[in-house]
Amino acid sequence: MIDQVTEQLASIQLKDEDVAAYIAGIVEDDTIADDEKHEVIAEFLAETTDENTDKVIENILKGWKEQQNNTEKKRAEEKAKALEEIQERERVRQEQSAKEMEANSELRRTNMSKQLSREEKAQRERLMQQYGYEGRENESGEQKDNNKSSKGGNDTTDKIKEQEQKRREQLKKQSEAEKERNKILLEKQRSNNEKDKEKRRTAKKEKRRM
Repeated sequence: MIDQVTEQLASIQLKDEDVAAYIAGIVEDDTIADDEKHEVIAEFLAETTDENTDKVIENILKGWKEQQNNTEKKRAEEKAKALEEIQERERVRQEQSAKEMEANSELRRTNMSKQLSREEKAQRERLMQQYGYEGRENESGEQKDNNKSSKGGNDTTDKIKEQEQKRREQLKKQSEAEKERNKILLEKQRSNNEKDKEKRRTAKKEKRRM
C-alpha cells in the first residue's frame, strides 16, 4: 500500500517516505471510516503542501479498496479450489470403497457357493449311509438308483433330491439378496456422486458471481 501512496504523493510534488508511511497507516486502519480517513489525511497534507489533495486522497482510498477486493477474491478462489480438492478426494475414496465392497461381496458369494457345495455333498453321503443306498450319477448329473425295484431306494432318492432342491433354493435366495444389497449400495454411490457434482457446480457459480 505504501508504494501506491508514494506514487500519488509524487503527483503533487510531495516526496517524503515518512509522510507516505503515516498516510498508509491511516488508510490500512479498518477501525476508521473512509470519510474520516479522507478528512484526517486532508488535514495532515494541508500542513505539508498547498496543492489540492482531494483527488490524490480519493485515488489512495480507491486503490486501497481495490487491493482489499482483490485479496478477498483471491481468498475466495483459494477456498473454492480447496473445497473442490476435498470433494474430489472424497469422490475417489467413495468409488474405491464401492469397488472394495463389490469385490468383497463377490468373494463372499464364491465362498458361500463352495461351502454349500461341500455341505450338499456331505449331506448326500450322510443320507446314503443312513438308508444304505448306493447310486451313481448319469451324464446329466441326476441320481440313478441301481435298485429301481426297491421302494426304499426310491424313497431315499426322493429325499436326496428334496435336500438338494432346498440347498439350491437357499443358494438362489442368498445370491438374490446379495445382488439387491449391491444394487442399493450402487444407487447410494450414484446419489452421492450427483450431490458432489451439484456442490461443485454451485461453488463455480458462486465464484463466477464474485
